[in-house]
Amino acid sequence: MIKLTLTLTLLILTSTILFGQEDMQKSDTLEVKVRLTTNLDSIHLPAKCGIVAWDMTYEFEIIEVLSGDYFDKIIRINIQCPREAVQNKWIETGKEYQYRLIKRYGFKEIKIGEKYVEQELDDYEIVY
Repeated sequence: MIKLTLTLTLLILTSTILFGQEDMQKSDTLEVKVRLTTNLDSIHLPAKCGIVAWDMTYEFEIIEVLSGDYFDKIIRINIQCPREAVQNKWIETGKEYQYRLIKRYGFKEIKIGEKYVEQELDDYEIVY
């Protein structure tokens, strides 16, 4: 019985190490200089943050990649509390920013016609 318990424990530990989630890879983080290209005047902003922390994804033009690997000219960055960010001028169309970013993983629901479809996330979030 002890031999069986020891074997099962060893098997579980080995499988956890081999198949468990790896630490964040270097390619998951970036430091970039960007310019906001989204026209903020044409966007309907959600309510102010309070109990619910709203967020929106905006497109930025890559000016320079300071660290990490990113090869596209446009990057989508998720901004939390967008109404406050716009009203307080934390983000403005055409201005340049330097951000440390982390890749977001998971899925979001988007509406296509009358159906909601899960789509893989393809954006980054600011590391504060």
